[in-house]
Amino acid sequence: MARDVGAWLEGLGLGRYAEAFAENEIDLAALPHITEEDLKEIGVALGARRRLLAAIADLDRPDEPAGQDQGVVEESSGSQAERRHLTVMFCDLVGSTALSERLDPEDLSALNQLWFYRDALDSCLRFALWDRAEGYADSLDAFTSAEPFVWNAFFAARGRALADHGRGKGSSDELRRIGELGRELGFLYSLQAVEAALKV
Repeated sequence: MARDVGAWLEGLGLGRYAEAFAENEIDLAALPHITEEDLKEIGVALGARRRLLAAIADLDRPDEPAGQDQGVVEESSGSQAERRHLTVMFCDLVGSTALSERLDPEDLSALNQLWFYRDALDSCLRFALWDRAEGYADSLDAFTSAEPFVWNAFFAARGRALADHGRGKGSSDELRRIGELGRELGFLYSLQAVEAALKV
């Protein structure tokens, strides 16, 4: 903030009123107590009164530069703002609205994260990204380590077995065991990749 009212007024582009402020002994300590009537009485024009009252109100906000007119942004030399297009996607998972009404927000967030890990794992397997697939299997296990789920263990084990098979070092016995577990749990759709790997 400026050291005196005159400099403060200059910063607002209202230096022409510095003499009126000085004649009426309005200093920095008095500014917070100034009303619109006071400004009108010392001859400040309507538009300038509005700007001054807004700037006085800003004096109480230390996080904003005092005396800077709202809506006026000074450009620093050498920097230029860049306009970029932004794409925002909102998606609603089937049934998630109904699910959000029944579950606590933290539980719903955890459920979404579990599905993310499972789907990311499947995508990595589909594109033969074996190391990433194994990483997502580890993440899935780590995320549910406090409260393990049967399906979580199945998807993590399936991901690791398929990643090992894709690298050429997996065993058919492990894939068969995963296939049996998947049939027991009813994850028939998830067994297509396992069955395809066993045929190779």
